[in-house]
Amino acid sequence: MKFKNIKFLMLACSLTMLFSACRKDVNDADETLESGTTFIGVPEGLEQSIFFTAPVASGNVDLFSIKKDAANNQELQKSQSIVLTAIPDAITKYNEAHETEYEVLPVSFYTIANKSVTQSSNNLAFNFAPGDFVQKFTINLDGTKWTDLSKKYALAYIISNTGGLSVHAASNDTIMVLFGVKNDYDATYKATGGITFPAAQSANNRTWSDREKSLTTISPNVVEAEAGDLGGSGYWMYLTINSDNTVKVTPSSRSANGTIQNDGACTYDPSTKTFKLNYKYVGGTGDRKISEELVRQ
Repeated sequence: MKFKNIKFLMLACSLTMLFSACRKDVNDADETLESGTTFIGVPEGLEQSIFFTAPVASGNVDLFSIKKDAANNQELQKSQSIVLTAIPDAITKYNEAHETEYEVLPVSFYTIANKSVTQSSNNLAFNFAPGDFVQKFTINLDGTKWTDLSKKYALAYIISNTGGLSVHAASNDTIMVLFGVKNDYDATYKATGGITFPAAQSANNRTWSDREKSLTTISPNVVEAEAGDLGGSGYWMYLTINSDNTVKVTPSSRSANGTIQNDGACTYDPSTKTFKLNYKYVGGTGDRKISEELVRQ
């Protein structure tokens, strides 16, 4: 009797494994209740953000996958090809909507690592052999090509050929993958400080507290930040963190003022993730001096 129970248990486990690839929906959408319909979708969701540490290492990176929710085992055993088409215009629209500056990830930066995914011109074919229920879009990224760490890249696709299958409602739109690099200092900070004008304009002196600042990666030890409270005027600076945690302040390449520079002690405390900065810029009537403390949130 004990041996017979073990056999039944083994049979049940086998059946469970066989049908686990069938009728498992991407995000519990109601359409999967239609037992005769096989759906495809993107289980990770339509938008993926992938951040690398600086410098960017080379290797395989999983971007997203196409999953086939087969209605039954017969459907699972069918060979099918699902085609995605690149839509770079979607990246432009994303930038306009989010005030970002993503560029299309150059094809020279990567090769496709999954042999079941093939590329032809602007199309990606996800090829499902009998029994396959998921294919990952995995690339082999050449990190040495990503020399300008301040740049952000993206890829955008839409499912253009379903292979006769239905698409989950949650996956029936643009698939977007966003790539960026973050060094150890790239984060959101709260700034408290002030600016002092020459004596004749001392009425213009002002302070700020809990001002939110985003420090963004330029290179492994350089971030870009708003100078004082003058981002709206186009004043931006680079903070270069040296090996002894001293900080060099210089104008950003996009700054409207090219005289931003150190004016006293500038340091970074890695234990508290805090910048203490004293710097200045030259105005029409003399130096404007800024002192502030940036605390990582």
